[in-house]
Amino acid sequence: MAEQLVDNIFRKIDRDGSGTISSSEIEEVFKVFDKDGSGEISKGEWSDIFCAEFQGTCDQAQKVFSKLDKDSSGDISLAEVISLFADMDSDGNGMVTKDEFISRWNELLA
Repeated sequence: MAEQLVDNIFRKIDRDGSGTISSSEIEEVFKVFDKDGSGEISKGEWSDIFCAEFQGTCDQAQKVFSKLDKDSSGDISLAEVISLFADMDSDGNGMVTKDEFISRWNELLA
C-alpha cells in the first residue's frame, strides 16, 4: 500500500513526466496545498489534499505532516518543504530521482 502511495505522490509532483522532480515542481505543489495562499500549509489543508490528490489515509497524512513541520508551528512552510527537497536530493544535482524520492518518503511514512 505505501509503495503505491509513494509512486502516486511522485507521479503527481513530477508534473512534466521527466522522471525527476525539480525545485520548481516542488514549489508548484506547495501552492496547490496552500489553498488559502497564506504561504504556509495548515494541517487541514495538508490532510485534505493528501487524501484527495494522493489517496493517502488520514493517519498517513498526520504522520507525514508531523515530520515535515520541523519547527512544530502547526504549519508547513515553504522553507520546510525546500529543506525536504534538499534532503531528498542526495547527490546535490538539483533534481530528485524516483529512487531518492521513494527512499525519503518511506522514512516519512514509517
